[in-house]
Amino acid sequence: MLRFSLLAVLLMGFSGLAMAQSQGTFQQVDYPGAAATVINGIDTGNDLCGWYQDTSGVVHGWILKGPNYYTVNYPGASSTQLTGMNDYGKLVGVATPNGGFEYDQTSRTYTAINYPGATYTHPASINNSGEVAGYYGTAAGTFGFTLSGSTYTRIVPKGATDVQVNGVSYYGQLSGWVYTQSTNSYNNFIYSNGAYQHQALPPNVVVNGIDQSGDDLVGFYPSHSGSYVGFTYFRGTLTGLEFPGATYTIANATDEGDEVAGYFADAGGVLHGFTWSCCK
Repeated sequence: MLRFSLLAVLLMGFSGLAMAQSQGTFQQVDYPGAAATVINGIDTGNDLCGWYQDTSGVVHGWILKGPNYYTVNYPGASSTQLTGMNDYGKLVGVATPNGGFEYDQTSRTYTAINYPGATYTHPASINNSGEVAGYYGTAAGTFGFTLSGSTYTRIVPKGATDVQVNGVSYYGQLSGWVYTQSTNSYNNFIYSNGAYQHQALPPNVVVNGIDQSGDDLVGFYPSHSGSYVGFTYFRGTLTGLEFPGATYTIANATDEGDEVAGYFADAGGVLHGFTWSCCK
């Protein structure tokens, strides 16, 4: 979840990054009968996951495999969201009031993910080697983490007071953003082999995910009108993604090919999932 302070920085405006024009094909995705649908994850088979809100206002996790939709509800939870998936039937998510979890589609079992001492834990992504990445909160702030096996690793660039890690590639590259108190600014980063690498993107561009190979980033940025435009950033080229007729578009995940997934708001404010495909 983005904090209000980040939204305020984003609305200061998009600062002139050269962009490619979107040439791909959009597809709207709605969980059958849902009042709202969001996509958070995609695998290389173009299976999807995310959350939907039913007509009673309850939030459920969901998976789309081929033509079939499946609901995922963490046992005993009042709400469930799926936030990421890999190619081997493993997903991560968050449940209220239970916290973070990993879900195995094959065994239909749940494993709790809760960073030690945290007030909340939000796993955001899982790669094909089973490494989980996300962020957690304490009284001191929000910090990134990875979970490999049973080992948690804290991800905090020097001087940062607020960190979100949102994606992890097969090779363990992490994507996220960081708030730096000394400069009062938000910046994107890639963490790889023990080093933090800032991206050649303006501070007001928010990265939400990275593909398994580590070549493609997705996220969103504010338009001049104060709305939001999704994007894919592949080998130095940023392509803006605006679902036709949407008031804003957010890209959350991308596969190893040419598919991007996320959600958009229609003119009435209703959320819908989408996929976008194009040849790279």
